Amino acid sequence: MESHQLFLIDSSKSIRGKRNVLDDVVELTETIRDLEISLRGRDEKVRRQREQHQVYVKEKEEEIMRQ
Repeated sequence: MESHQLFLIDSSKSIRGKRNVLDDVVELTETIRDLEISLRGRDEKVRRQREQHQVYVKEKEEEIMRQ
């Protein structure tokens, strides 16, 4: 298994007057983090809906059995 090292570099300095590549990395990292947060929220919503549906189905089954 390979080992990787993370090097922290001052991204405030521009290279040859062009936009620093690290700015792009930071922007992409923020976008990925935002997407992960969004997906976690969606996963939680789906989980709650499944639980609610299971409770509903169980209640309906019990209601049918009582009749």
